Amino acid sequence: MSSVISEAQFEALKARAKRLRRQRADLTQAQALDLVAEERGFSNWSVLARHRRTAQAVPTPVAPKKPYVVQLRAIVR
Repeated sequence: MSSVISEAQFEALKARAKRLRRQRADLTQAQALDLVAEERGFSNWSVLARHRRTAQAVPTPVAPKKPYVVQLRAIVR
């Protein structure tokens, strides 16, 4: 699977599915979308769309861990 699908790529994939549907009268729009998604390595269109939404989601920032502070009080032999 590809990593991130941009808005322009997503729209181009939808347009490709639309052209495919026009070329093949036996396909529905949903079937054409699924075929285009399979070409990109996804099992179907809904998985591709879900991947796109989750890949675009802004990750929640994780607070950096505070370093341990050690105080040396004495040196013992």
